Amino acid sequence: MSDDGRPFFVKVARNMQAQAHADLHSRLERQIEGSILGLTPVTGLLAERGIIAYAAAQGESLEDILVEGDTEAITTTLNRCHEAMRVLWSCDAPALLAMTLDDYLLPARRAASLILDADVEAGQQARRIIESCAANPPVLHHVPLHADLKPDHLFVESSRVTMIDTESMKRGDPDFDLALLDARLDLGSVIGTFSTKACIAARKVLWQAAGPNFHWFHGLARIHAAKFLALRDGASAAQDIRKVLLA
Repeated sequence: MSDDGRPFFVKVARNMQAQAHADLHSRLERQIEGSILGLTPVTGLLAERGIIAYAAAQGESLEDILVEGDTEAITTTLNRCHEAMRVLWSCDAPALLAMTLDDYLLPARRAASLILDADVEAGQQARRIIESCAANPPVLHHVPLHADLKPDHLFVESSRVTMIDTESMKRGDPDFDLALLDARLDLGSVIGTFSTKACIAARKVLWQAAGPNFHWFHGLARIHAAKFLALRDGASAAQDIRKVLLA
């Protein structure tokens, strides 16, 4: 909380230097001015310690809208979120790391190892998905991405969609952002956060927005979602992991 009562968040910039990330924010904010996309403003910086502070995002998160389950609101919100994502994908950000094939496959392999520890059958299935992807690589695109997109990273107001937790940003394929969101629908359905109706409504928008590489990213994104379950305890963990992987 700031001295004047406004909430803010302090984070350590892991994937790039704090000053470089603040500079990136400034560059992007100039490009998205007047659009539907917003980024949380940088309010403070300790560059020598890699610490960066942001103003709190305003509005309601996509996560909360999915939990509420109003299918009309979900459809409207997802369309607006996609519009905001398209603004980001159209930006110029040459300082961002360009993702290679290995940048998609290696994190999935690490996740598959964790899944294997939790359930051998699911881990083997995850590895088969990865090897199939490795054997059939797509032509990758390179535009600015969030690259770790989840429903609680998007906050919706009447005229703006604000994106948070942007330290993960890279240049990569826009279908990766869409597939990450789509996989979170299955995860939310399995753990009981989202209703089936909510997921169907959201998925319809995402699949209509999907590009030519969405199917390739589909399995990799589900491996990342299944990893979340592999790190949890519980008698149903193995069954839930399989549900997400095979969705």
